[in-house]
Amino acid sequence: MRVKFSKHGPIRFIGHLDLMRYFQKVNRRADLPVKYSEGFNPHQLLTFALPLSVGMESDGEYLEIQFAQELSAEEVLGRMNAEMHEGITALTAKTLTSQEKKAMTAVFACAYEVSFREELQDKVLENRIAQY
Repeated sequence: MRVKFSKHGPIRFIGHLDLMRYFQKVNRRADLPVKYSEGFNPHQLLTFALPLSVGMESDGEYLEIQFAQELSAEEVLGRMNAEMHEGITALTAKTLTSQEKKAMTAVFACAYEVSFREELQDKVLENRIAQY
């Protein structure tokens, strides 16, 4: 199942590995029947589309979760959101077919919006970019 989530506020300062652990805990607390690997150190079968840089907010991050049994998208969203902290929200969920691309290959472009704390004139901004 592919889950689209948003990440805003102070939680944007959590790095990718910590975010992975966060979702493992959310899945356990929500009592979701996540599949585990079959090695000596079993771990939840989760895949993130692209790691987000620390400090960045997003309205469209993607996570794929493999479940041991079939669940509805609505149930997954409800159970996950009930366990999540402020600033991170599961927005949509979709059951994937075997023909669909994995999240890492499905995301092929990103759009960034940059905002500044102070008002900058166009020439000043152009000069600063050129100096960089």
